[in-house]
Amino acid sequence: MSEIAPAARRPAAVTAAGFLLFGTAVLAVVIALLPLPYAGAASTAAKSAYAKIENGDGIATAVSATIYVTVLIFILAGITLAIFGVFNLRGSNGVRIATWVVGGVGVLCCGSSVLIGRLASGLGQNANTPDMQAAQKQVQAAYPSWYAGVQAGLTIVALLALIAVIILLALPAANGYFRRPKTGVAEVGLPYPYSGEPPLPPVPPVPPAQRDE
Repeated sequence: MSEIAPAARRPAAVTAAGFLLFGTAVLAVVIALLPLPYAGAASTAAKSAYAKIENGDGIATAVSATIYVTVLIFILAGITLAIFGVFNLRGSNGVRIATWVVGGVGVLCCGSSVLIGRLASGLGQNANTPDMQAAQKQVQAAYPSWYAGVQAGLTIVALLALIAVIILLALPAANGYFRRPKTGVAEVGLPYPYSGEPPLPPVPPVPPAQRDE
């Protein structure tokens, strides 16, 4: 009595975009967790380094706060990207648009780790003075020598992945998948409006009354 319309085949571009979103989500979490083992040492170094500098307490507090705010932002970004990956693979056009918006913002802000690093090092307030430069070096020394390079490398990979996702979801091959008609149950050959229950059987005609003889 009924048939279910076949689901549209997912284009390779959409599949690649979905898995790139998953990969970027993992990278975001890794970037978030990367500074945590050194957060305590960096905070202690900042307090010591900026102790004799004007507004040093405020700068040291900003350094410590920035570390944990960055961790939170990147973890939330990772969760969001993973959710976007799931719903893009399912063909949600609204999520595809949201991915473009968030991905574009992410591309613009992927360099924010550099700005955050500048803030954490105390740049922006008399940064060219010898005391500030020495304080920055002291804070940076709390991290291992490989830290800056690994963080920059992961950020660049995440940036390239987001650019690829934006391009893949905009390809003509993806448009049909996201704009396909909704599938459902098609009722065929029903002689009555289908409401989920069969109609009542017809009432047999009443035979004519017999004439009196």
